[in-house]
Amino acid sequence: MKKSLFILLSLTLGTLALGQKDLYKTMIKAPTFRNGMEEYLQAADLVRGNRVLFDLMLWDPTTAKTTLMANRRAIARESTLVINMVSAGNLKPAFEFRTEPMTADTLFPELAEWKRVCRVMVAAAYGEASMGNPKGASRILAQALIFSRQISGGTLIANLVGVACQSITLAAVQDLQDRLPPEGWAELRGAADKILSQEPRILPGLRGEQAFALNMLAEICKNPPEPVQSPDGESLDALSEETNREYIMLRGMTVQQRQAYFDRTKKEMDTFYTQLLGQFARPEAEWSVPPEFSTSNPILNEFFPVFSQVGVTALRERTSMRLLKLHAAIQTHRWTHNQLPNSLAEIEGLSKLDRTDPLSGKDFVYHSLSPTTYEVYSDGVKETGRIDLKYSRPRSMIEDEVGPKEPLVTGTVKKELGRDL
Repeated sequence: MKKSLFILLSLTLGTLALGQKDLYKTMIKAPTFRNGMEEYLQAADLVRGNRVLFDLMLWDPTTAKTTLMANRRAIARESTLVINMVSAGNLKPAFEFRTEPMTADTLFPELAEWKRVCRVMVAAAYGEASMGNPKGASRILAQALIFSRQISGGTLIANLVGVACQSITLAAVQDLQDRLPPEGWAELRGAADKILSQEPRILPGLRGEQAFALNMLAEICKNPPEPVQSPDGESLDALSEETNREYIMLRGMTVQQRQAYFDRTKKEMDTFYTQLLGQFARPEAEWSVPPEFSTSNPILNEFFPVFSQVGVTALRERTSMRLLKLHAAIQTHRWTHNQLPNSLAEIEGLSKLDRTDPLSGKDFVYHSLSPTTYEVYSDGVKETGRIDLKYSRPRSMIEDEVGPKEPLVTGTVKKELGRDL
């Protein structure tokens, strides 16, 4: 089984195993009061513990007795404590709260709950906007964006959950853009500036993934697993067959031989991660989608993530933040001059750096479509396709039926992470 699938399974089973126990009390053994993750866990508990709010989040148009707008307004009224808790966490640094090394047995129940928290915040923003409080809606969306960035460290699955939360939030920004006032756009631009001033979220995700992979390798070398058995009695695929042969070989080694095997494999793994981290530490203009990790060692091939997908996500999410700053500048210009700009260069206070797309070295694409409508986007690169503020599936993915349909996860895990409102 791929290591990334281990993580997805851990995320889902972690949510189910936790039941209705408090996340904060279960996962924080010694509070630091300096880690924003602690507030985020408490925010998740506030959602889970509020029966009214929890039920509102299950709104289903096929069975609902109230409208979507009424439901969102009710969420806005019920979610004040949740939003305030997240905002308090956003004022602090956020870092991994687990004290034990992460292994294949580590569960991640908080990720599903944090996606639910983000959905609560976005629904509340819609509710505030519909009740005539667009400034409040902007504040909530800005806090949701910072929250999305803060929860992204630790592992690549946390990174992807954070990107998904960002995508959910940006979709709401685009839907509400004509209602948001200049003060609201200033808050959103401030959130984008804060996110872009930090190191790209993929870097802490990769470092956490490297440590995670190293722990798994050490465990495999210390206690080689039994050969994998096909659950239905059919033949295993070629990769599983190769992995089985590697496990059998490890089980026949002495302690000294296993240590030598670990050292060789670790060196190969570290070399790849060093190259990967170096690539995303460079300026964005020099980023590219990394090649897939391929080695003669079947164990490494089994549990390494799909790095090309991770690279595409990194390119898209950083560009989305730059597009948010452009939307803020365009909308502020519209409020100030009662018309849309003819070009990005016409906008006062918008620097050449802000309007330059790192992926092309040219200005972002901007078109004024009518007196009140416009589009601004990045042409992206071959692997990403066109990049807008609101996530859309690249045309190449539609034609080839490859890649993610959303920037997060699918299947069982998607169901566990909650439904759209």
